[in-house]
Amino acid sequence: MTHLNRTSVDAKARQNMIVANLYLLSSPCSHAFVLTSGQQQVFYGDPIRTTQLSEYVGAMLRTVETVCGAENFQSMYLSKSDPLVLEQIWAELRT
Repeated sequence: MTHLNRTSVDAKARQNMIVANLYLLSSPCSHAFVLTSGQQQVFYGDPIRTTQLSEYVGAMLRTVETVCGAENFQSMYLSKSDPLVLEQIWAELRT
């Protein structure tokens, strides 16, 4: 009968974990998960993947400006915002 002490068991567990991680790292990503055709449509059609953030932010700013009115939007929200952040947003929207 073989007697295993805690150190040898911990070492064997660490070794197994390292081997498993190396296997996962060496396997191609396509084998990590398989999507059905319906899942692929959802995944590749997701607005997060298909819409640029600047386009979305610009559309939302225009919508809010239309609903609130340009003067109200400026006085209620934009005047209280960080000017550096606003400059960066406007610069991105101009490009």
